[in-house]
This record gives sequence, C-alpha cells and structure tokens, in this order.
Amino acid sequence: MRWLLVLVLVVAGCNPPKDGPGIQIVDAGADDNAAPDAATDARPIDGSAIDVIPISGSCTASTTYTGAITQDAGTEVDSVYWLGRMDPTSMPDFLQLTLYSGYGAFANGITEGTVQLTGEELGYATCGACIFLFTDLHAVGQSLEVTDYYMPTGGTIELTSVTGTFQGTITNLTLQHMIISGQDLVPANDGCTVSMPTVTMNAVIP
Repeated sequence: MRWLLVLVLVVAGCNPPKDGPGIQIVDAGADDNAAPDAATDARPIDGSAIDVIPISGSCTASTTYTGAITQDAGTEVDSVYWLGRMDPTSMPDFLQLTLYSGYGAFANGITEGTVQLTGEELGYATCGACIFLFTDLHAVGQSLEVTDYYMPTGGTIELTSVTGTFQGTITNLTLQHMIISGQDLVPANDGCTVSMPTVTMNAVIP
C-alpha cells in the first residue's frame, strides 16, 4: 500500500500556537513498498485525532539507521516538508522534517542555511524546523497507525535548497521517545533514544 502521512493541527488564526499533536495515517492504495507520496502538515492540532499507541517498556526505534531508503518532498501553506523512509521492514519508520514560515529559525520566511536544534527548535509549539520520527507504521483493519513519536534533543540541519528540490543534511541528530499528555507531547523518560550521525536529504518538490 502507498502511505500518506497527514499531520493534523488546530489552527486559530494566521500564525496560531500549535496546541498539541495530531496524526492520521491514510492508506492511499497501490504499492506495498512505495514511499509516502506526500505529507500534509497544515497545523490544525486536534488531540482527539491521534492514532498513536505507545508501547510500554519497548523502544520501537532502530539503533542502526543508515539514511533514507526512499524520499519525498512537497509544500503546504507556509511550509515545506521532507519525508524519508528509514528502514525496509514491513513496519517501517519515517523521519519527517517540516519547515514552517513564521516560526523559530524561519520567523522571517523559509530560506537555505544552518539551523541548530536547540531552544525553540526542540518544541513543537515553537519550532520552525520541526523533526518527527514515526516508528513502526502498521495496519489495523483498514487503517494504518503509528506506534511511537520521537522528537529531537539536538543536532544540526544544513539546508542547501528549499525550492524546486529539498536538499541538505542533518548531522548528529539525537531524538527521544515522546508520549501524548493532554494536548501536548512530553518526554516518555523511558530511556528510548535514537542517534543518527548523518541524514542526507535530496528530493524533488513537486
């Protein structure tokens, strides 16, 4: 099946706060081994629309990511995204980087350059360069679900192109397992962490 990742956030104005996480996984049909065609991250956040099942006592992220197997990129209103499939398994993990105009490092608009994953870039409510790792996508009935969320604790993003082609690298990326608490994501504090020395991004933006 072809996976379409849809991050849903609740918008309350032109430059709204990001009140909490939401994700829907949509089966778009076709090839079981295809990468996601698109990701929509349009920032309505409705905590009731979450299909994430944390697995207590089990770290679902890999410790041996070597880079994206397949890649996609695209644009939404005031944002540009890159999405990479990080493993070839039947329950794959996906890394997503979305750049938001008006937030964090891109308060004055999305441009090429270097972004350090510190401070406001580590929180979904404030990040301009927002990274998520979604682990172990799997079928439940007619739908797909994500098992766990991971968000960054550090790293560096070097963007060399954000128009026409999404190009750049993420280096020394570290992430931790997050769980849903009300309308927010908070650290699980379960010892589940991930390190990715280098992720190369190179995908055409349709």
